[in-house]
Amino acid sequence: MGAIMQEPQCLTILSPRPVFHVSPGYYGRVGRCSLWLTIKMDPPRHHACIDEKPPDKHKVSPEVPGKIPCSFRCESKFRTHKELRSHLETVHNHPVECEIHEFHDFETFETWKTRYEETTGYGYTLRVSERVLRSGEAKSHYICHRSGVHKSESKGQRRLKKGGSNKIGTTCPSILEVSRSLADGSVKVVFWNTHIGHDADPVHLPIHKTKSTKKLGIYYSLNKYLSV
Repeated sequence: MGAIMQEPQCLTILSPRPVFHVSPGYYGRVGRCSLWLTIKMDPPRHHACIDEKPPDKHKVSPEVPGKIPCSFRCESKFRTHKELRSHLETVHNHPVECEIHEFHDFETFETWKTRYEETTGYGYTLRVSERVLRSGEAKSHYICHRSGVHKSESKGQRRLKKGGSNKIGTTCPSILEVSRSLADGSVKVVFWNTHIGHDADPVHLPIHKTKSTKKLGIYYSLNKYLSV
């Protein structure tokens, strides 16, 4: 007598999600699993990959709200300074001027930055730490030190310093976009030099003050006194 052939039975694939019934010999993907399966008499090992619905290609993720307020204190907020500059130019008709500077190394850039702050009365602080990109560059951003809102970290009632807070309560669009080459150390700076919401004020400059800064402060104080 010949061997009795048994009719193939349907396999039941169990998972935390809905049950699938797959016939032996099936070759293909089940649900969202990225692996192609050859189903025999043994159930597959990766039940967690099984899903009852294919991914929705048309689903749009919600847009992350911006946190950068408009320099002119309108209700608009933005995710990047680039979006802010576009808003200032198109809505408020106030473009932000740009300069390009190149330096041989980072030390030369810092010397230029310090000299600029001392002679103009505008200061800049590092926004976030330097970030290395795949392109072989290290990027960092220096924002105007008057930009932002004053946030006291003191738990009790504490008087502000004599000159008052250096924050203007909104965003100043002036920013230094610094790119440092990891290959030769050269530095390229995209300098957005338009300030909104404040004037040059050496009194609120960062701590690295020198004689030239003090002279500039006396000059501005004298001008304010004479203009009264």
